[in-house]
Formats: sequence, structure tokens, C-alpha cells
Amino acid sequence: WLQARPITALADSLDSIVEPEELITRCNIGEMMPGAVTPLSLSTVGQSLSTGLALYYRSFGAIRRNEPDPSFIENFEGQLFMNLSSMYLMSQRVLGATPEGTELSILGSVLPPHDIGPKSSQAVRLINGFRYFGGLFAWKGKVKKLERLAKEYSIETDGLSAADILSRIRADHSRVMNRAVTLHYAASAFSGAMNVALTMTLSGGTVISDESKRLITELLSGVDGVESAAVLEGLEELASIIKGTSMETSIMKGSSHEVHQALLSDNSTAGRYYTAFIKRHGHRCIREAELREPEWELEPGHLIESLRALIQTPSRVKKAVKPGPLEMPTLPEGVNSGAIKWLSGQARTGVRAREKSKSLLILVIHKFKVAARALSVRLVSEGLLPETDLTYFLTMDELELLTSGRGDGLIGRARRRRRLYPQRMELRFPDLSHGRPVPEEPALPEDGTNMSGIPVSRGVAEGIVRVVKTREDAEALQNGEIMVAQFTDIGWTPFYGRVAGMVTEIGGALSHGSVVAREYGMPLVGGLSGACTVLNNGMRVRIDGGNGMVTVLDGEREPATA
Repeated sequence: WLQARPITALADSLDSIVEPEELITRCNIGEMMPGAVTPLSLSTVGQSLSTGLALYYRSFGAIRRNEPDPSFIENFEGQLFMNLSSMYLMSQRVLGATPEGTELSILGSVLPPHDIGPKSSQAVRLINGFRYFGGLFAWKGKVKKLERLAKEYSIETDGLSAADILSRIRADHSRVMNRAVTLHYAASAFSGAMNVALTMTLSGGTVISDESKRLITELLSGVDGVESAAVLEGLEELASIIKGTSMETSIMKGSSHEVHQALLSDNSTAGRYYTAFIKRHGHRCIREAELREPEWELEPGHLIESLRALIQTPSRVKKAVKPGPLEMPTLPEGVNSGAIKWLSGQARTGVRAREKSKSLLILVIHKFKVAARALSVRLVSEGLLPETDLTYFLTMDELELLTSGRGDGLIGRARRRRRLYPQRMELRFPDLSHGRPVPEEPALPEDGTNMSGIPVSRGVAEGIVRVVKTREDAEALQNGEIMVAQFTDIGWTPFYGRVAGMVTEIGGALSHGSVVAREYGMPLVGGLSGACTVLNNGMRVRIDGGNGMVTVLDGEREPATA
């Protein structure tokens, strides 16, 4: 009960203000920004996620030229939400866009019919529709532009004062981060649109059947060339290079940082391979869009521990076999197989584009992360803050006050926010709310044994539950366990080689961790609200990723604590 209580509002609350009739959802954004975000991340990444979506909507007329930006991203109790009411602007002003498509793309389901507001004239919607669909199929150019931006951009901080570093971050925030987010939305929209079209075609309309959800997991399995899947592929290849060589002993015995540095400085095949791996993936981590989270290049513990496990025991997950032309699943009666084949091909292409685009966006955010780290060091050296970590608990505007000598009370404010941060990380919210969301305690299944989530990656697995909330929890994973987590995350990918299957509280067929699970044929059930509370370490469960079912075979739920 205590976990579900909202944190007492502070005088300096950063929470959004919304109308009671506005539809607010934790879906989608909860996968990219799981848990609570720090004020610095809120005022940079969070702001760009909203502004970037507004810029994307403007590109095809869903927001008029002289119209102010609506708020697309909201903040409550330190957690980010999407404003679904703002997103309905596309359905109002773009021919071919529907509220059902928006809901399916964001929520993974379709809401009962409801009023979304007045529509623009047919002529305006037609023009905007041409602009939207023209841009939709121009995703390749968007990925190339984002790749160029991500690789060429940098923030110089050497020799600069805290005020100068902050000034550069602020200037580049609107110039670079907003643009990167806009390009990511434009590049990944193709994936969302094709997935919606495929799902609706399989269902024969907007009433989405369980069978269509199951078929989606089959049709999107075995997609080659997925950027996020390359993390586990790379670790497996590196483990095979090291295994049986003289290097194996030193890797198994040294500390993570010692092994990391030794591999980077080694000119052997393994050293060169690891250096290339870090260059490609070193900017990624768990909760990677949060500026406070250290990237793998800085904190390589996850990677090295997973590498050791792969050296000792081959990966438990095997790369899924790509379905051939004759391996299309049996389709519901009346569904056009030719349309499904074409849409499946487009949706699979979209998955690759979306994953590549996400990695590039995180690379841009990573460069701001490095600059923020330099800023924090300079703030301490100049006597403006007593600890580097407090930097993340102030917004950019507040840091501006601090560096200009007007920061009275800001250190105490940052400390209060940091003290509340762990509690806010634990809050759980309903998927959909009218007006301000209220934290909730997850409901238990009636029989306590069988639970239904979203089918994400097909396959059946049995194993012992390991609830993973922290890096330390993940490193404790044993071979063959069922990993239960709040969300799928690229940062969990190195551990996929150990687990037999996975259950998450949020996340659907297109979430980034789900894509990797399908690529490796690992059973995964998503969207099981309260999974981290209902399932406990030591339980034995069976999961069916094709049907979205979790069955408790042995073990009891721990009693709730007040």
C-alpha cells in the first residue's frame, strides 16, 4: 500500500498540469524512459521527446504553422507519460490516420469509440495525408541524416568553466537533440505504421484478436540485421574467440575494469574485436536515455560478467531461423495472404530501421551525457555543488541560476529530490488515465496461478523466477532462470544468454528488448502488470510467449508488507 501512495508534492514540483478529460498513458514512453527520470534528464531528453514529436507533426501539417506546440510528454511523480489526446491531432488533420491506429501503435490495443475532437476539412486532410505518407516511405533518408548527425556531433568541454559548458549544452539541446529526436520519430514511424496495418489486416478490422497478436510474434521473428541483437551476437563471438586461449584465465579472474582495459589495449584478435564492439555499442546501457546512468564504456561490469558466463556456458538462446516464403503461418479465414506477405516484409524492414535509429538517437544523448558529467565535475571544482551527483537533480534552468550566482536553496532542493528518487522509481501507474495519473498497487490474478500478458516472442520455457530491478539483480541471474523485470531494455541484452525466458510488466511486440528476444527465439511475455510483485524469486513458472501466458507451477507469493 505504501508503494502506491503518491509522494507528497514539493513546492518546487516539476509535475505537469493536465485537464481531467485528457488521456494520459505510460505505454510506449515507459519502455524508453522506465522508472523515474532525474530533473536534468527531464529538462533535456524529456523536453526533446515532446518538442521533437511536435516538430515531426508540423512536418506534415498535423500542427498548424502559427499554432503553439501541444504537450506530448508529461511528467508526474518523476515519471514520463504520453499525452494521447495531443497525439489524436494526427487523426483529426491527416487523411488515412485513425484514432484506432494511434491507439494500437502506442497502447497496443484499441479503445472503445470516443470523441477525439473536430476534424479538419477534407481538402486539408488530403494534403496532409500526401505529406505524411510521402515522408513515411522516406525513412532511409531520415536514418542517414541521423547517422551523420550522431557521428559528427560533439560537445567540447575541455578547459571551459561550468557556465560555459552549460551554455553549450543549452544551445545544442535545441539545435541538436531536438533534431535528433525528430529524425528518430520520422525514421521509426514507418515501423509503427506497418505494424498497425499488419495487425489490423490480420484481425480484419479494428477489433484486435488474440490470434492476430500471436501471429504478429511469428511474422516478426528472425529479422536479420537488427542493431540491438548485435550486442549478444558480438559477445557470443568474442566468447568463442577467447575460449581455450591463454587469455581465458586472466579474463575469468580479473576485475571487470581490469579486463575491460586489458582487452582495449590488447592487439590480439580478441582485443581488436572487443575494441570494435565498444566503439559500436559502448554508448548503451540500462535506462540508456537517463543522463545519470553510466554507459557500458564507462561501467563495463555487465558486459564482462556476461562475457564470462558465455565463456563458461554457451548461450541458452539460439538465433531464430528466418521464415522462408513457404513458412508463412496459417492465416485466419478471409485474410489476404498476399497482403500479409507484403506487409510482413515492410514491418520487418521497419524493425531494422527503428532499432538502428534508436541506437543513433542514444548516441546523440550519450554525447550530452558525457558533457553533463564534465559539467558536474566543474560545478564541484568551482565550489558550486558539494557532490557531482547533485547536478542531475537540478533542471537546466536551475543550473543556469546556480552558475550565475543566484542559486540560493538549490543544493537543498537537489538533495530533497534525490532522497525521493528511489521511492519514485518504485511507483506503478495504470496504462491509461483520464487527467492526472494516480499510482496504483498491481492487482493480483484471481486464482493466483495463471496470468495473461501480451504474446511477444513465441516459445515455451520453464524455470525458476529471478526478479530483476537493479544491475546487481541482473548479475545474480543463473543459467536457465526466468527473468522477471519491469521493462525490456537494451541494457538487459547481455544477460539474455543466461535466461530461459522473460516476463515484463510493460512492453509489446515492437519494444527494443522484444525484438532481440524474437531474434534469438527466447520466449517472452510482456504487458503483465505487477509481474515484479506477483512473481517472486524461487517460484517455478512456465511461460508461453506465443499465447502470452504465465503459469505458477510451484511457490507462493510473499505476503504484502504495509
